[in-house]
Amino acid sequence: MFDYEPSSECPFRLILLASTLHHKEILSESAKKGIIRSAMEEAIHTAGQYDAQRVATAVLKGGWRFSRTEDAFIAMSEGCDRALQKWPVIHLDIYVYDQGDYDNISSLARSIGWR
Repeated sequence: MFDYEPSSECPFRLILLASTLHHKEILSESAKKGIIRSAMEEAIHTAGQYDAQRVATAVLKGGWRFSRTEDAFIAMSEGCDRALQKWPVIHLDIYVYDQGDYDNISSLARSIGWR
């Protein structure tokens, strides 16, 4: 985590870098979903502690580690829902590179009441 340096050219006050990737063991799909849920919940919690108003992220699917982007998104949404109960003012932006994944995730997001 890096605090904002006013004299820098960076437009962000806070940058939080988080990684849950490793190569040491094979995890079940359920364990991977748990890691994704926890990572999102912790990221929003940390952002809230720094009075951040916005969190931006990609879908946390771990590259080749998680085969279905939709499942990763659902796990993220569960972590977000838990964290946003405590930090409701934080706005979440999720960025998706692949158009097919974007279409699927947009539909999923709408089905759970997200916009």
